[in-house]
Amino acid sequence: VMDCAIKDEEPNPYILINPSILWHSEETSVHSEGCLSIPEQYEEVTRPKSVKVSFQNVKEWLVKYHLRVLKRRAHSMRLII
Repeated sequence: VMDCAIKDEEPNPYILINPSILWHSEETSVHSEGCLSIPEQYEEVTRPKSVKVSFQNVKEWLVKYHLRVLKRRAHSMRLII
């Protein structure tokens, strides 16, 4: 489960089952990212500018997305078993 909502926003979880990166661009971008386990600690992280991913949703549909430069990073990721 990934939630991209910012602190004061309503939770907006995305459920990705068996996610897989199908492709990523060679072009990259750098963003400051933090970690929930270590509050107030941020580092510059280099990631691809574009990725193609596939996953199943809760209705067991296969979903494919082509995502370009993310304006907002997920700030909370939880593994649900």
